Order: sequence, then C-alpha cells, then structure tokens
Amino acid sequence: MYYYQSSRRTLRLFRRSDGQMVANFCLSSEATAVASIVAGGGGLRLLVGGADGSVTMLMVTRVQDDHLERSRRMLASLPSRWEKLWRLLIWTHRAFYC
Repeated sequence: MYYYQSSRRTLRLFRRSDGQMVANFCLSSEATAVASIVAGGGGLRLLVGGADGSVTMLMVTRVQDDHLERSRRMLASLPSRWEKLWRLLIWTHRAFYC
C-alpha cells in the first residue's frame, strides 16, 4: 500500500500484513499522477508523474522472494541516460584533445 504526502513530497510504502512502513521515497517535484503496475515476473512498479514533467519508476520487491533475481535483471536491462552521457563526454574529450 502506498501513501503520498504532498507537503513533504514523499511516497511511503507500507506492508499490508503488519502495517509496517518499508520505504520512504522523496520525490524531486510534486506528484501529479501515480499509477501502479503488477509485474508479470513478480513485484510491483509504481510510476509517478511530477509537476515538472518528470517521470519516476519505482520497483518494489521483497528480498526473500525468488523474484529478486528477475527484478535485478530487469533493472540492469533498463537504458541509462548516464551511460549515453558518459559516452558523449568520452567522444567529445577524444575529439577535442586528439
């Protein structure tokens, strides 16, 4: 179960079985939309749309589940903006200094 607190811009996740808070995520901007998706391989994905146009994807999985390895593989397969930026910087650096 999740709860969004707009004054602090935090998204809190609670375990249903005992009501324990398991995560507290601070968003970069005010959330305007939250959608939850139950993943086929297990786990839960939360998509949060921000007022500034940002989109945040949170992946929720339990450590003791066998779905943890699937979740790790899925996260590793996501494209990274940092990787593209790093390649661009290396290319620019080589072009500039060669």
